[in-house]
Amino acid sequence: MSLSSIWTAIMTRYLYGTAFHRLLARVLYFPTLVRLIFKQKVSITNWYDRIDDTVILGALPFRSMTKELVEGEKVRAVLSYNQDYELKLFTNSLKDWEKNGVKQYVYPTWDFTPPTQKHIADGLFVIDRERLNKSSVYVHCKAGKGRSATVVACYVMKRYKMVPDDAIDFIERKRPQIRMNSHQRQAITEFYENLIHKAN
Repeated sequence: MSLSSIWTAIMTRYLYGTAFHRLLARVLYFPTLVRLIFKQKVSITNWYDRIDDTVILGALPFRSMTKELVEGEKVRAVLSYNQDYELKLFTNSLKDWEKNGVKQYVYPTWDFTPPTQKHIADGLFVIDRERLNKSSVYVHCKAGKGRSATVVACYVMKRYKMVPDDAIDFIERKRPQIRMNSHQRQAITEFYENLIHKAN
């Protein structure tokens, strides 16, 4: 069992939703970000991966990536499933994104937790709108593995009419490092059940 797996188990089984969980998420933000950068530099993982013609799933979009995302990937919207402290130092501000023709939407979500159903639905509304404009949407959290992957799984289920496990497998083939915990998988299942209910 890897250190990352042990940490995830502790955060999701024993500390989930507690004040200590939120404190640890803040304290360990920088060390885990440095680890993420190191893994990308030695080519263990990609910083981001294109899921389909519209959605890109990735880690924090650093300022240095702006030109690549806007010009190369045609990103016109950024969905940030982060707490404010995660977005302060290395990423564009809302105004910086706007100067580059990109609209950013911030949905406050703690590490290791799923976005709310409303925040998932709001994000999918943005994705659907940008898809009609033939633009790309960059969906991210800190590492692009849990919170943002939860949203993208819901998008895949809705767009391609998949069940939860198939949607997760679809994303995993494009971005192997995704790691959704039981709470995030439950949010995906809840979204799927709501989709089925609306269809009937």
